[in-house]
Amino acid sequence: MQRALCIAFPTGHRLDQQNRVEISDVAGETYLRRINCEYRDYLADQLRSLGLAVRVGFQSEREDWIQMMVAAGFGVCFLPEFSPTIPGVPTQPVTDPEVVREVSLVSRSGRRLSPAVMSFIRAIRSHDWAPGGIAETA
Repeated sequence: MQRALCIAFPTGHRLDQQNRVEISDVAGETYLRRINCEYRDYLADQLRSLGLAVRVGFQSEREDWIQMMVAAGFGVCFLPEFSPTIPGVPTQPVTDPEVVREVSLVSRSGRRLSPAVMSFIRAIRSHDWAPGGIAETA
């Protein structure tokens, strides 16, 4: 299924009032960099190609630290659609250009799975992933 990449910002931020958030809306913002973001280079290239600069205020491989800093008003960051876990971190999907990624859960047929993995798979299957829905294959 395809999932959007979003811009996360603190409650009350100017982006909270917009219906659409374009990648260019981060220009001039303090950017909190997620070191392990698989789209980090792509996003930097997009901003550079538009001639936009962001000031990196902090970077970390800890998702929770970055989200806490966003919630505290220290800056903005890019997050996958279902990643925000800290209260006070609203998000808007990135538009122009829309940034999406394909997310899949894959397992080998006939393989014995642990109870923890089976529980995870049941949770994934029961979750409402609207608007994309779940595409299961045999």
